[in-house]
Amino acid sequence: MPRVKHEIPSFVYDPSCVLYVPLWKRDGATFISDDAFGHTLTVTGSTWGIQGRTFNGTDDYLTLDDTTASSPLNFTTSNFTILAWVNFTTIPISDASSHVVLMRGVWVTSGYMVGLFNVAGVVRWRLISIQAAANQDVYSEALTLSASTWYHIAFIRNGINITFIQNGTTLANTGVTILDPVSIATATRIGILANDISYPFKGIMGEIQVINRALTTAEVKQSYQVTKWRY
Repeated sequence: MPRVKHEIPSFVYDPSCVLYVPLWKRDGATFISDDAFGHTLTVTGSTWGIQGRTFNGTDDYLTLDDTTASSPLNFTTSNFTILAWVNFTTIPISDASSHVVLMRGVWVTSGYMVGLFNVAGVVRWRLISIQAAANQDVYSEALTLSASTWYHIAFIRNGINITFIQNGTTLANTGVTILDPVSIATATRIGILANDISYPFKGIMGEIQVINRALTTAEVKQSYQVTKWRY
């Protein structure tokens, strides 16, 4: 039998990788992340398949066991990068049908969120830095995406600047600079807003990585190139 390839970017093994979840190889009601921190993830509804986990767009999501302010995902002043392989069953046609990829925090209170949103009729990648009584948004350029198609997306925070890189290509964005997210002790969610109701992801997620530094464009391209064979 031929040996199956399992190439992943070298920085996954670096201490800067605070979360690595290869959903294509993690079945069960709970499982452990493949990073050095060994987070426990609890599954609500989402089903496993050979390319990742399917989310039904209603009430499927994953929850991390990181409910303290000491969580390595509790970014405030530090830079970070969030990488994901995603495949949407439907492209959002309204704000209500938008998709959260990952959120750590509470809406208009604290933390951050990334996902694919319909903003006034235009589909864009979105990163929100959340402060008390405010959500500070940065959007990518307008997108033309297809349902049932795999996309590799990187959300990068580097100081006050945000960069979006899709399938190895840097996208233009709205140019808004961001303030630091407020510290939060709420568990990280994958595939839904922190209220476990709003903006549920509909489709398949293959893998998610969170890095506690701003990856270079070359590193993001490496991640895309060495993992795209699976999708």
